[in-house]
Amino acid sequence: MQTMGKQSEEADRYEAYTDERLRLLNARLEQSRSFDKLLTTLSVAAFGFSVGYIELIRPTPIQGPRWLLAAWACFFLSLISVLLSFLTSQRACTRQVEIAKQVLLSNDRSTDSSRYRNCWAKATMWLNGASFVGLLGGMALLAVFAIQNLPE
Repeated sequence: MQTMGKQSEEADRYEAYTDERLRLLNARLEQSRSFDKLLTTLSVAAFGFSVGYIELIRPTPIQGPRWLLAAWACFFLSLISVLLSFLTSQRACTRQVEIAKQVLLSNDRSTDSSRYRNCWAKATMWLNGASFVGLLGGMALLAVFAIQNLPE
């Protein structure tokens, strides 16, 4: 009788764990989507701001155009990184399903961790970081350019 109660308690705890894990994974997924949208929106908006700044606020000739070109390159890097991260993220999910199948459905309990690596997940992480750094770099360079070209 004691064993049945203990098994039921363990099953309840495991169910609570899996429910909480699912909630946290869904929250992480939503945050990731929001982060990608924010990076994309900010990069495009900053690029648009810089073009508008040149056309409307600062007459030609502009000072330090290389700052502006470097900022545009950073915004481009940010956008390309986000776009590529969408692709690698899809591949990472596919690979993770394969890993889960190997671990959960096979009887092979190999300790060879290289069989369970997900290089796509690592690539996605690096691309998200590159996108964030590109955005910050572009904003900093755009600020330098804007300060140099303030109307007198």
